[in-house]
Amino acid sequence: LIDVLSQTITIAEYHVAVENLKEADIAISPDVSQVGFWQYNNARQAISLGEQAARNALANDKVIRLLQ
Repeated sequence: LIDVLSQTITIAEYHVAVENLKEADIAISPDVSQVGFWQYNNARQAISLGEQAARNALANDKVIRLLQ
């Protein structure tokens, strides 16, 4: 039951994210596959992965040119 509920929430969030991406200049998608949906104790790890993905994206010449 919890897995079905989790998948339902994930699907709804996905559709909201897709709509929001339509107006974004850039999108950064960190690999948080090792952080589970209910693993709130891994928040620092998820934040760190997001920060690293942002640094990598900003280091990319294409992204910098898009932002100018």
